[in-house]
Amino acid sequence: MQGQTVIERMDAKYEKIQSVSFLMACTSAVILAVFFSLGIFTETGEAANIQLQARINPNEAPVASLIRLPQIGLTRAEKIAAYRQGHEGGKPVFACSNDLQKVKGIGPAIAGQLSEHLRFE
Repeated sequence: MQGQTVIERMDAKYEKIQSVSFLMACTSAVILAVFFSLGIFTETGEAANIQLQARINPNEAPVASLIRLPQIGLTRAEKIAAYRQGHEGGKPVFACSNDLQKVKGIGPAIAGQLSEHLRFE
């Protein structure tokens, strides 16, 4: 220690600080990664059990509301809205959940799952 200059001692001190800081940053990153991955797995399991507050009318609902329906993602929601806009007239486009089968990508199985979440007026 006696033979070292002040600069060498400061460099050694800064190296220790950098090493400890790097170790703390890596540890924090690993902990955050674990918490986020556990959160993602929890949300994925809960996503299938979403309970809607009210039934949705597919003749009026915006895309953001349609996305909340089971088996309906952004693409299908946009297709429903586009189909609805392309067939506007005096009466509603969809009279029952089976009418959603007119939209490409929605078959009998999906229409059946949607029936309990939809209302038609």
